[in-house]
Amino acid sequence: MTRLVYNRIAKAGSTLMLIILNAVHKSNNFSMDRCSGTYPSVHQLASEVIKNTTAKSLFFGHTNHLVDTPSDYKWINVVRDPIQRLQSLHYYSLDASRRNSDFANKEYHNRLKDPVCGCARLEFDDCIRQRFQSNCSLLGIDNNEPSINAPSMNHFCEPNEQKAGLCTLDLALHRLNTRYTAVGITEDMVLTVALFEKMLPEFFSGASKFYTSRSSLVSFETTKGVNPLTGTSKSGAVSDFVRALIIEHEPGYKDEMAFYTEVRKLFLKRACALGLLD
Repeated sequence: MTRLVYNRIAKAGSTLMLIILNAVHKSNNFSMDRCSGTYPSVHQLASEVIKNTTAKSLFFGHTNHLVDTPSDYKWINVVRDPIQRLQSLHYYSLDASRRNSDFANKEYHNRLKDPVCGCARLEFDDCIRQRFQSNCSLLGIDNNEPSINAPSMNHFCEPNEQKAGLCTLDLALHRLNTRYTAVGITEDMVLTVALFEKMLPEFFSGASKFYTSRSSLVSFETTKGVNPLTGTSKSGAVSDFVRALIIEHEPGYKDEMAFYTEVRKLFLKRACALGLLD
C-alpha cells in the first residue's frame, strides 16, 4: 500500500484523528500531505490525491470522494451522529477560542441581527425549539467556513455527483461498502482507533497506545465551559423532541440519520469480527 486517503468530515473528530496520525507517522514511516483547498473539483482533487510515488503517505483534507484511484489507495473516514454534529457546529461557530476569532465574532454579530432566528445567546436545544415555533429554518448556516456545513453523505460522493444532486443515500452506502477500508464513529473513538490499527497497522501501529495513554485526548471535546461571547455552556443533551423535529422537518436529515445508522452497523460488525468487542 502506498497511499491512505482521509477525506475528513468537519465536526466529526477529524482534528483528534490528525493529532493521533501525526503522533505515529514517523514511527510508521509515512508522510502526511494536506489538500491545498476545501472541496475541490474532480480534476483538482485527482491532481492532488493521485501521486506517482512509491513512498507510503497519507493524504487528508475536507474533500469529496474520488472513484478513479489506483487499487492500492485505501480510503478511511470517521462519521458522527448528524444531530450531535449539528449541535457541535452550533457552539463551534461562535467559539473564538477554537476557531478564527474574526469568524466567531462575525458569526455572533450576524446572529444578533436576527433576534428571532439567530439564536446568538441560546443553547442548542432552546434554539431549535425557538426556530421551529417561529417558522425559521432549523439549521444555522455558517458562511465563514463552508466545509463545516457539508453533509456527511457528500464525502462518499464525487464533487460532480454532489453538485448534480445525485448523491443519494443508496450511492453513499454503496461507496461506504465498496470503497472504504475502514470507517469509524466519533461516539466511540477508542474503538475507532483500535479498529483502524487492526485493519491498517502499517499506518496506525501504536495509535491506540498513544491515544488511550493521554487522558486529555480521550476526553477531547471541541467546545468546553462557558463561552464569554454568548454566555452559553453547551449544557444538556439534545432532547428527543428536538431530535425528532430536525429529522422530520429538515430536508436531508432522514437520509443523514439512515446513513449514520448503517455506518454504525458496519463499524460494530467489523469490530466484532476482529475480536475488539470481547
